[in-house]
Amino acid sequence: MQHRSGIQKRTLTALRCITNGDLEEAFLHLATAIDSTSKRHYPGAGNRKRYCDYLHKHQEDMFWIATSGTLVVLLSRW
Repeated sequence: MQHRSGIQKRTLTALRCITNGDLEEAFLHLATAIDSTSKRHYPGAGNRKRYCDYLHKHQEDMFWIATSGTLVVLLSRW
């Protein structure tokens, strides 16, 4: 049996939900995983600021992953 962190469990659950077509449930799991991860990167910031800062910092990577490397978005804002 493998030990998985909460973030990893939520991410895997979100991927499972996406493959099953339950996009709303997938979004909820991903949002929670992003929030938990952003807490580690910006421990002193408020919820909204750290969430937005984390997404802004990693948005190019997320778009690249989401589009299998076919789309790169530059100079965008949240």
